Amino acid sequence: MRIGDVSDRSGVSVRMLRHYDSIGLLSPTGRTSAGYRDYSPADLHRLLDIEALRTLGLSLAETRHALDDPAFDAPAVLDRLREETRERIRGEQELLARLETVGTSMPTDWPNILTVIRLLATLRTGTPRQRQAAALDTRTRTPPPLPALVEAYLSEDDTNAVGSLRWAVVRTGDRCLAGLLDHAGRDAATDRRIIEALADIGTPAATGGLRRFLPDPAAVLALGRRGAVDDRVHDLLFTMVTDGVQDVTAAEILGGLPGTVDGVRDRLAVTCDPGPRHRLVQALGEVPPDDARELLATLCDDRDPAVAATARYLSRPPAEGR
Repeated sequence: MRIGDVSDRSGVSVRMLRHYDSIGLLSPTGRTSAGYRDYSPADLHRLLDIEALRTLGLSLAETRHALDDPAFDAPAVLDRLREETRERIRGEQELLARLETVGTSMPTDWPNILTVIRLLATLRTGTPRQRQAAALDTRTRTPPPLPALVEAYLSEDDTNAVGSLRWAVVRTGDRCLAGLLDHAGRDAATDRRIIEALADIGTPAATGGLRRFLPDPAAVLALGRRGAVDDRVHDLLFTMVTDGVQDVTAAEILGGLPGTVDGVRDRLAVTCDPGPRHRLVQALGEVPPDDARELLATLCDDRDPAVAATARYLSRPPAEGR
């Protein structure tokens, strides 16, 4: 199975699967002749075991030990996780009780105004779990003010808390766009956070906001995934393929767009570097076979042996190996 198939079946992102491979937690059994990862049913089974253990709160290192080390002390780890969970629940219940009091009281009640102030302070200086709880409070009648919520999301450094804060920002829809875009250009990390939020807001205004970040690869891919592909985005997707920047994902998006075969042909005609030429031919594997057949037949006799071999592989009928 290719990495995209494994991602679809498991719900684990392609980026995370690549990370698992890089740290030795889950490496595919083999590689295709075109160099793509090739996962076996046993690999998929291990992935499901990994995700099951991760839901318990195990770190990646602990997960690897649990699966590979016969001496792994599971009872001790589970005892620790249970105690951490109890402590987290106690803290969140205390915070929730205070916030629910605010939601059911008159806004002119000074003690409740102080509670709102403490909520804002939590977004700025609380623990990651407290900030996460504050973000999830947007379901009540007293959500944190939007500017404070946006700033908390953009400056958060805890993985779990940032996901909740992004959810809280995204659910406000277009109302958060001005606040997000006001911070554009502050630094690369902030821009990436803004792009991630805009990618989750499926409105025309958010699409326009994403275009402000071109040629950032994250913005290119976000626009490609939502089908907002103009000539510039189309060219940038090809550039990502030839430059080897998230080229597999860019090729997958190009495979569903018109004009991809002609684009590959045009770029092959002016590209001499073997690496980019090979990646361009590999991208044809994402195109419907009937559309790519004529070009692949021509490339089977290409002067570059790697290009020719890939073209011959992609030209085979499905029963013969694709």
